Amino acid sequence: LCVLVVISCEKVPVSTDHEIDRQTGITGKLLKPNGVSPASEALVTLCPRSTIVSINKDDEKATDPKKKRVQTASDGTFEIDYRQSGVFTLEGTDREGNAVRIDSVVVNDPDDHTHLPDHILKSTGTLSGKVTLKDGGSSSNVFILVFGSDRFIQLNSDGTFLMENLPYGNYTLKIVCVQKEYGNSLTVPVTVTPGDTVDIGDHVLTASEVCVPENVELLYDTVKMVVTLTWDPCDDESIVGYNIYKYNNKSADQYPMQ
Repeated sequence: LCVLVVISCEKVPVSTDHEIDRQTGITGKLLKPNGVSPASEALVTLCPRSTIVSINKDDEKATDPKKKRVQTASDGTFEIDYRQSGVFTLEGTDREGNAVRIDSVVVNDPDDHTHLPDHILKSTGTLSGKVTLKDGGSSSNVFILVFGSDRFIQLNSDGTFLMENLPYGNYTLKIVCVQKEYGNSLTVPVTVTPGDTVDIGDHVLTASEVCVPENVELLYDTVKMVVTLTWDPCDDESIVGYNIYKYNNKSADQYPMQ
């Protein structure tokens, strides 16, 4: 799990008709639930689809620096000047709580113009489900994360979860257990429909024989401001590398150490 969260108070730029005429980046138009009226001053957020972001629920301003946010113009149009290639997701929301998720927007050339068809904002939906851990695992160690979004949720004590206020559209969920015996994770595709609750069913995580490094030591040099982490690597040919994470226990956010 690799997550980066920072606090941002930047003013959200508003798309203008002049900007739309430049035909660069990603452009599109959002409509109100009636499918006719333009959704002006709606918030449009772009995020790389492969990104998984944890956000502290007590801080709604937390955001990922890879994101790009703009507001729609008076005619509902928007332009996002994001000059990187890749696969992205976009979420549009208005002040009434209506929303839409546009999944798998492909940008092959960052200098090209990508124009999306009009999308209609509708009421949000809900996801529910259950995750069972075999071999005595604790449900409190399991998280449901959403690819290309800043959403995540922790399982209830009985293994169930309820993720509300999701824009309608296609999602890919990742079920992760931080308990070391459960090194595997599950990826679940799902479609959220407006105003409905979609149950993803009961999924099972099984404990596996995960090779855990021994003699892990963390040394701090307060003068040089250097942290040194050492360990004895596992004698397992299937292991090609290690991911290192910094965990902020106070905010429940996670920050990757590159």
